[in-house]
Amino acid sequence: MSKKFSIIIPCLNTPKNCIDKCISSAINQFPNTEIILVDNGSDKNFFSYLLTFQNLPQVKIIRENKLGVSSARNKGLSYATGDYIIFLDSDDYLEKNCLEKLSLILEKNPADIVIHKTNIHELDGSVNENKCLFNDGYITDKNEIFKSIFCTTNTIFSCIETPWAKCYSKKFLDKNNINFSEDLLIGEDVLFNIKCYTLAENIYVSNLILHNYQRNPNSLSSSFQPNMSIQSDKLIRHIAEFNPNLTDYEYFNYYCIRILSRLLRKYYNHLSKEDFKSDYSLLLNNPYIVKALLSNPKDLNASEQKILELTNSLELDKLYELVKSNKIKKNIPKTNQVVCEK
Repeated sequence: MSKKFSIIIPCLNTPKNCIDKCISSAINQFPNTEIILVDNGSDKNFFSYLLTFQNLPQVKIIRENKLGVSSARNKGLSYATGDYIIFLDSDDYLEKNCLEKLSLILEKNPADIVIHKTNIHELDGSVNENKCLFNDGYITDKNEIFKSIFCTTNTIFSCIETPWAKCYSKKFLDKNNINFSEDLLIGEDVLFNIKCYTLAENIYVSNLILHNYQRNPNSLSSSFQPNMSIQSDKLIRHIAEFNPNLTDYEYFNYYCIRILSRLLRKYYNHLSKEDFKSDYSLLLNNPYIVKALLSNPKDLNASEQKILELTNSLELDKLYELVKSNKIKKNIPKTNQVVCEK
């Protein structure tokens, strides 16, 4: 089977050693491959460096304003001419012969989406294999894949909701008009994959490790953003609008509580009490969050149960005190500098 792959790489001021490794891993792959570098508003020095790759026959370079990673990926999709799409973050890299192995998988197992495993390179230099929640083969119960998105905790890195560590049929994406929601700054990958998993006829899982993910403390998901409540509210509403059936399941309620818990642990510590109460009240106007709070989902940990209790009683002053304490605090850097958008 002679299939063409398009590798889409959004770039934003990526460290040179990272972008070199990323592009090299993409170039040294399957012969029939195009590499689409979408510069997402980097400074002149980085973009000039990126242009040093333009003479490579496989490489296309697209320059756009800093409109976010969703816009960059969509731009890459609009230029892609391959049969299959690979999304690769600019500080990650592919395993040797990744595309050759994917081609063999697809020849034997035609699929709209192939999910595979990744190595996770931690900040301390250690490398961990991500947890694969499915065995090799086709996924026959889509409820299980949605459950894995909504119920997987941060301690189980499954990659099930990320756009990388996957291969997508371009024909499938085009037929269903699937792209990234550009009004979302967080969770755009979750929504994208919910669309894909909802509409895909065949989803295949391989336990081969074909991708390398590198932790980045300066990534968008690891940086404080002042509009996290608005973004979280949008994400939940978008999911419910696209696939209303998902809101009937208990694990969607659990996901809503998880979002609240994550905001409280990682973001709200940066806010004043007044701003916290204003932001949190916005989320309490979301009907799906209200439903989740009233449903009292199973399997909540002690911290999440306390959040549920104080929220339902509208004791936001006490909840803010809990945020400021060490009991649920998991602070992240307050920065507007994003090295790589992940």
